Amino acid sequence: MSETAASATGGKIFTFGSYRLGVHGPGSDIDTLCVVPKHVSRDDFFDVFEDMLREQPGVTEASGVPEAYVPIIKTKINGIPIDLLMARLASPSIADDLSLQDDELLRNLDDRCVRSLNGSFYLAYVYAYADRQTRLASHGRDPATCT
Repeated sequence: MSETAASATGGKIFTFGSYRLGVHGPGSDIDTLCVVPKHVSRDDFFDVFEDMLREQPGVTEASGVPEAYVPIIKTKINGIPIDLLMARLASPSIADDLSLQDDELLRNLDDRCVRSLNGSFYLAYVYAYADRQTRLASHGRDPATCT
């Protein structure tokens, strides 16, 4: 695949966990999900991407564990620990406005991709629920009863 074609297929990064919730502290890692299109394999992520990551300025560690229950690359960039997970969607491209609130995302995924998506997927629902409750309350409606 040409570099132009690869760029057109996109990809997206989501944070989750304590960083996304705003409750992280010094030394906490940043949990990160890399969502990629169907032509990017797990081998690409753990071989090609991990090698590219190691070559970047500021990267002092990069260690992949592709056979883990939730496959992960643990890295340190400019002293900040980052855990990178990968989920390959059954789509030829990843839209810039991809939302993790779409149940259809889980169709045709292998178990490791589903487990990688879990943190970001459910956190998106928590934020949507909290936003809905806040909007109801701001309009004088009781979020518990919607009255």
